[in-house]
Amino acid sequence: EAQISFFNDALLEFGATSPDEAARLWAKGDQTRNGVYKYAVSCDHLKKQLIRKWGSPEKSFWIIGGSSPWLTRYDIIGKKYISPTELQYIVQYQWATSAGPEAPSTEQILLKKIDGKWCISHVIQSVGYHSC
Repeated sequence: EAQISFFNDALLEFGATSPDEAARLWAKGDQTRNGVYKYAVSCDHLKKQLIRKWGSPEKSFWIIGGSSPWLTRYDIIGKKYISPTELQYIVQYQWATSAGPEAPSTEQILLKKIDGKWCISHVIQSVGYHSC
């Protein structure tokens, strides 16, 4: 427990310097099945939601997703500037299984700039989304 707290304190010092970087790290969480990436670029409110969803890192290690399907690619297919410190992205994910490609899914992510760093404050997943 102390070790997790130690790592969490370090994570809080880092952040995405651009909205594209925040989106890339968010998607890398799906690609690597490592929830730490998603947690690291989440705003405080979303961090609390992720902990409720995944449980404590001491128990689940925040390993997200399963062995199949896996993320093969993601693309930012839409950007909407809400204000200088708030954007909405639409991200499309391409998935595959051992049987071949799966239907893509999309996700809307709301990004905010807080204290010079970009974080994800809200997520809306499409029906059939494969992630955690």
